[in-house]
Amino acid sequence: MPKVSVLMPVYNGEKYIAQAINSVLTQSFRDFELLVFDDGSTDKSAEIIASYRDRRVRYLAHPINLGLSEARNRAIEASSGEYLAWLDSDDVSLSQRLLRQVALLDGQANLGLCGTWVRTLGLRQEQVWKYPVDPVFVRGRMLFDNPIATSAVMLRRSCLAAANLRFNTNFTLAEDYELWERISRKYEVCNISEVHTLYRIHANQITTIKSNHQLAAVWAIQTRLLQQLQVEPTAAEKALHLDIGVGWHFLADKERLEFTEAWLVKLAAANDSLQVFPKDGFRCVLAERWLLANFAALRSEQTSWRRYGKSLLSNWEPRRMRKQARLLFESMRHVL
Repeated sequence: MPKVSVLMPVYNGEKYIAQAINSVLTQSFRDFELLVFDDGSTDKSAEIIASYRDRRVRYLAHPINLGLSEARNRAIEASSGEYLAWLDSDDVSLSQRLLRQVALLDGQANLGLCGTWVRTLGLRQEQVWKYPVDPVFVRGRMLFDNPIATSAVMLRRSCLAAANLRFNTNFTLAEDYELWERISRKYEVCNISEVHTLYRIHANQITTIKSNHQLAAVWAIQTRLLQQLQVEPTAAEKALHLDIGVGWHFLADKERLEFTEAWLVKLAAANDSLQVFPKDGFRCVLAERWLLANFAALRSEQTSWRRYGKSLLSNWEPRRMRKQARLLFESMRHVL
């Protein structure tokens, strides 16, 4: 039985799949199987996969396209590793990825899942996406967006087995976010503060093509969490929450800034009462949203230093002095 099962669903992935497979086969950590699940591809994916003679590569094919959620579940059922690592067929794992994640999970029994930071492929200018690291911060961020890159995930099989957890086919295009959120209720979830995954962005991505459908699935997950907080958002609050969450859209004038502050304070009060999320971590998440909203207000020529500093939210900001000094500098620069 291998220590790690790397699970790679593929559907018409001929353009990039060889690079993805090669990135797994060249890992410094060697005790793994690579299970490639071909979900009814009609291109040359099957031919490319079959060309590999490495005994660690297992190829499973389904004649009809099942969809990503079900393909991922079938891959789980067919795998045998203690740990499950995900890699989409258009992404790349850097050589130390499995080694670093196995060491982390082996050393922390209370940790159920870990991701890593990622670097983008396909953009004119590469970006590093620095996901939150601390488990309490990751848990709190679940209310706003998915703080874990699926192609960077390694998790314990036992976490899935304990509660019979699988990808929920009712949350198409956000099934990963939905599953990670459920896991985070019972186990610690973190990210390694190093880039170990390359995430490809291209026009044919399913999430690019069907973004409105994905947004509906995301809101269903977040509505479920808001219900746990006993918060029923208005239409305006829903729009704001999506903007400052998955949208990362913080453009703000004075009125918008006041509305943002009121919404974040409302969420804080609800969580203080019901403890849905770890209190300190959740307050840090809210403080981050507030800081970003104030930087956005500066970009639209609103001087927000005083407004920012007066808010209770500013007191919850980690590394407060450094971040507030930057905001003060930006405020002064806009005034002068």
